[in-house]
Amino acid sequence: MKLIYNLKKNYIYIYFFLSLQAILQLKPRSDHWWDTIVPDFTPLQFMQNFRVSPESFEYICSHVKHAMGRRNTNYRLCVPIRKRVAIAIWKLATGGEYRTISHLFGVGLSTVFNCVQEFCNTVITVLLPVHIKFPDAEKLLEMATFFNNRWRVPQCVGAIDGSHIPIIGVCMTPECYDSHICGRLTTEQHTYNYRLSSARLVVEMSFRRLKGRWRCLLKRNDCKLELSKRMALTCCVLHNICEEHGDNFTEEHPDRTLNIEPPVQTLPEGADIRAALMMHFNRGNEGFFEYTNAIFL
Repeated sequence: MKLIYNLKKNYIYIYFFLSLQAILQLKPRSDHWWDTIVPDFTPLQFMQNFRVSPESFEYICSHVKHAMGRRNTNYRLCVPIRKRVAIAIWKLATGGEYRTISHLFGVGLSTVFNCVQEFCNTVITVLLPVHIKFPDAEKLLEMATFFNNRWRVPQCVGAIDGSHIPIIGVCMTPECYDSHICGRLTTEQHTYNYRLSSARLVVEMSFRRLKGRWRCLLKRNDCKLELSKRMALTCCVLHNICEEHGDNFTEEHPDRTLNIEPPVQTLPEGADIRAALMMHFNRGNEGFFEYTNAIFL
């Protein structure tokens, strides 16, 4: 019995010695950038780097701190909540490599990954229900009035579109997209396309601003598919927060390919609706193009 106890005691000493040796051999990390440079950022510099205003950043921190917060232990100090949020937001805003972010913030590689994963989970749990929700009757009426007054599209409360986000290839059969050329358009069809395209600008501009802010959506995401989906959803929540808080958006490097999608096949089920809209759009069409051109000038 005594022999077994001594063996266990020796194993503990050896384990402690090897752990201490591994810690002493670690290369020192520098957090100079976060602790010294970032605090001197102007509000504009902060927003250019983190894609959110300082006010929006503090709002986000205040809502996720209870779920993401950590406590110091006798053996190590925890990474402060503001730094953990900044690490995750930097990853989403730049799409940078985990190792690069690790060096920049002076933390371990696994810390960066954990910060991103925990931040996305917390935002989806805490902030998504607040900032992405189905509009109530009053909001729907307001949106319908806006679309009707601005583009003369009746009974419309929004525009739906899709946007391609590059990810690691998954096991699936590649699908081919067919481009259909309809030939020469009639005047009525041209009017229909013009009205509909004008109304759809709202969703195209939304995707442009979304991807302009969160550049991780432009690069191939090398994370697992489930985390890639959570990162994209988190970007949508953060985008709405920025828009609601009035954060300025400056497109530093305009890219006309932000929302280019493969052509999709027109479904026959919507033929009656398209015909009815085309008839509506071509009623009292005099002066419409002058009115619409004046809006976009």
